[in-house]
Amino acid sequence: MRTVHLLLVAIALMSLTSGTMATVVSAQGLLRLNCTSFILYPSKPCDPAICKSSCTNIHHGVGTCRKSSFGCDCEYCPPSSTNST
Repeated sequence: MRTVHLLLVAIALMSLTSGTMATVVSAQGLLRLNCTSFILYPSKPCDPAICKSSCTNIHHGVGTCRKSSFGCDCEYCPPSSTNST
């Protein structure tokens, strides 16, 4: 019986966490279609200025340092195409 209770608590926590994560991701705008994300300089410490300029100049994207402080997370999202009439 105790195992069943623990399993139910684990499922409840996972569902709460996944709902919270989806909200966080959509609130930060990280969940975008047609975007490409890759890591520049994965084994080097990240310098925010170099990361930003390299990503912008080379890939026309937005570069941010990763939480691990190694590598530059470069994300490129192509401009959205809108039909104008």
